[in-house]
Amino acid sequence: MTIEHHIEELRQIVAELAAAIAELDTLLENMAPD
Repeated sequence: MTIEHHIEELRQIVAELAAAIAELDTLLENMAPD
């Protein structure tokens, strides 16, 4: 496996993490009473 391939996989993981965090953020905002 090339370094480029590893970087590509890492990038995908980071993107999925960011999406999950954004989703969690939305959930928490909806739960928190204003």
